[in-house]
Amino acid sequence: MKILVTGASGCVAAALLPLLAAQTFVESITGVDRKAAAFTDDKYKHVQLDMRDAKLKDVMAGHDAVVHLGFIVAQEKLTEAEMRDINVDGSANVVNAARATGVRKFINMSSISVYGSGENMDESMTPQPPPWFPYAQHKLAVEQYIQQNMPEAIQFRAHLIVGGRARKFLREIFLLPVWLDFGVQPPKQQVVHEDDVADAVVAGLQHEVRGLYNLAAPDVIQLGGDYIRKGIEEGRKIRRMRFGVVRAIANVGRLFIQKDLLTLISMLDTTSTVTCAKTTRDLGWHAKRSAWDARRDALKSLGKA
Repeated sequence: MKILVTGASGCVAAALLPLLAAQTFVESITGVDRKAAAFTDDKYKHVQLDMRDAKLKDVMAGHDAVVHLGFIVAQEKLTEAEMRDINVDGSANVVNAARATGVRKFINMSSISVYGSGENMDESMTPQPPPWFPYAQHKLAVEQYIQQNMPEAIQFRAHLIVGGRARKFLREIFLLPVWLDFGVQPPKQQVVHEDDVADAVVAGLQHEVRGLYNLAAPDVIQLGGDYIRKGIEEGRKIRRMRFGVVRAIANVGRLFIQKDLLTLISMLDTTSTVTCAKTTRDLGWHAKRSAWDARRDALKSLGKA
């Protein structure tokens, strides 16, 4: 199988590409990213290209499968329109190129954030992405475009992806000197280990299925609570802070605080858990690594485990 991967210099690709290269059914891998190559292998070729570029169709020609990982998570200095142009319009270009070149297997990495808030959510639920999270709104827009134009595609709705290759700012959250006390009704959340996400993609490439599939480790945690408070057991000095105080400071300083930080604060207070029963049934996938394994590997990569 000849596979093209977008977002090939990103965090998820860092976990996926070595696993793909080790598969006997994979003949070659082409990585596409605006950034330089972050992976080398005899099976791998890197093309430094924006996924919005019309030349993508020529690069994609001759491939059997596409794994679409390219996406902007943090808005940073981008306007929302610029972010949407990359995420939504760029993804549409990837889909259109796949249709034009006859790609027969298309896998899109989406997010459970499209659901909004809830417990034990499955793939049949109507998505309600939160208005404060452009990333989630863009993910849903891409899902819908794919459903309309490539209904045979697999779309993985992954929970927060954690591990040793995750974005550094995310890994460093677990080293914060405060843990958040949410009171009598703390949020319920999950994560998924980056290696389990890579396993799901490999399974998707080898199964004749289509549609939406959730990915999450079964552990229910609080990202800002017990996930940080665990550090006390590891010998770090961590103080308790009421989440209400954090929220009040954010509201007062809304004009001066970065949008990405405001988004993170809202996310920490959002209950979001899913069931992966359909993924297990159709793909034989289940999370082999717990939320605590993901945390351990994230800290280990920082030399703090």
